[in-house]
Amino acid sequence: MATFFLYLTPDATTTALIQSFYDWCKSNKIQNKASEFPVHCTLSKRFEEQPVRLSHYEKAISDTLSAQPLRSSDIELRRVNVESNAIFISIEDIRLRRFVQQVILKSTASKRGVRIVPTDRELHLSLAYYFLPPQRALILEQIDKLLPMLPAQIQWSVCIYEKKSDTEWEKYCEYPLS
Repeated sequence: MATFFLYLTPDATTTALIQSFYDWCKSNKIQNKASEFPVHCTLSKRFEEQPVRLSHYEKAISDTLSAQPLRSSDIELRRVNVESNAIFISIEDIRLRRFVQQVILKSTASKRGVRIVPTDRELHLSLAYYFLPPQRALILEQIDKLLPMLPAQIQWSVCIYEKKSDTEWEKYCEYPLS
């Protein structure tokens, strides 16, 4: 069994900008757990599955996107949320949650026990979390520089990622939204 996640990932331009922020954190020795993951919005909790069985999920994603297309233009970055030990950008689109539910329903894998479960957290792009409190002001200053550079319209993809280790990820499949 391997560990997988269903993610919503931004286009290459947005990913590169956020990755440059992660790289800045590393080069300035700022602890940032978000930099250990691909740039993403989590759509599901992690799930354990045999890689050979992922074709069931791929078909469910493809069928769901065909039946109820998600459009990148429907997905908006809303606001930056600053919590005690996390900074993230909220994502708004109720259809994303319905999409995940449909993937679960359409998945033939769900007939032998649902392995994929939607996230119960707010949909968001993580910028920083589990950082040291004294580094917060410096992180926020850098995020203030990053935000105006993010594109007004982002192209999104639905992906399944496999977590290989604490810092190593492999994209298993990708479905660009229209």
